[in-house]
Amino acid sequence: MEALFAVLGGWLLLGEHIGIKEMIGCSLMLAGMVVSQWPAKRKRQLAAQS
Repeated sequence: MEALFAVLGGWLLLGEHIGIKEMIGCSLMLAGMVVSQWPAKRKRQLAAQS
């Protein structure tokens, strides 16, 4: 999440321009972080049910 906050801070506080390449890159990084968390959460739920 650090990269997401860095981009938002640069855009809001410093007035930096965010192009389409940067937006695609941020979206891919965010999607990767979300997907990487899915299996761990599911494993915990399965372990709790057993």
